[in-house]
Amino acid sequence: MTVLAASMATGIVVLVLAAAAAGHLARPSHLTDAVRGHRVLGAALAPAAAGGAIAAEALLAAGGVTAVLLGHRGALAGVLTGAAALFGCYTLYAWRALASAPAGTPCGCSRTELPVSGWVVGRAALLAGTAAGGAALVAAGAAAPAGPAEHTLTALAAATCALLVWQLPAAAYQPRPFPRVVAVPGGPHPAAGPAHGDGPAGSPTRPRPALEGGIR
Repeated sequence: MTVLAASMATGIVVLVLAAAAAGHLARPSHLTDAVRGHRVLGAALAPAAAGGAIAAEALLAAGGVTAVLLGHRGALAGVLTGAAALFGCYTLYAWRALASAPAGTPCGCSRTELPVSGWVVGRAALLAGTAAGGAALVAAGAAAPAGPAEHTLTALAAATCALLVWQLPAAAYQPRPFPRVVAVPGGPHPAAGPAHGDGPAGSPTRPRPALEGGIR
């Protein structure tokens, strides 16, 4: 069980780091603009902060892949520890941005225009805990999967979990619905009860014809 937990944590963290780095490297200006919009750091610090985050993601992802391929337990524990620190910083930053950024500001996590939300904060915290747990297990001596079947099973499970974690904020995001407008003769306006006559709510009413001969 320890072997599976350590391997799963390693796979999830490395895959998420690789996906994040690839998305940011494909469009680095997107993250810089998002950091400016968060209003957590000064506008002058946004390029340096975005560049540092992208570099950290790429280096940790490359280091994790290298450590796994070479079977170097100490290097892998160091990579996971660094990833836990990085995701911990992301958690604190996203929590602060949640309070300071205008509504609808993109989080900058990927190339999609996903706004900052509590789900973004929760995902970063979940990844920080996963990386910290994996680092502790690897440092304690958790072995790698024994054979090809275990390697394949672990890789598939880690990829599935990494995809679910990565898509969590997007899957939970619910945009605000537009107000419903009912179109009726005379122009669109919200449905309302009849002011005169006996017609149904929202329908135009016709004046009653005058009684023949007047009122007696």
